[in-house]
Amino acid sequence: MNKFKTARTTKDYEVEAFGYQFTIPTNSLVSNQTAQGNHDQYRFWIDYHHIAAKITGSHDSILAHDLKHRGINLPAEFCEPYPD
Repeated sequence: MNKFKTARTTKDYEVEAFGYQFTIPTNSLVSNQTAQGNHDQYRFWIDYHHIAAKITGSHDSILAHDLKHRGINLPAEFCEPYPD
């Protein structure tokens, strides 16, 4: 099994998800963790709380729930490589 890894985004990523349109900013944190374990082909955005709160006005919103449980997988070209 792969180990848990994180990386940072290298540029802004415009996304429309869960009924909202927003930008995942440069230097956001992504990880390889999925519900099925750690897989290096995935880059799920994990530091979304401040964006969800800014959009909805609440840290406990449906958007925050969806980002946590459904996630947004960013394309590899928007992220730095995972460390070995």
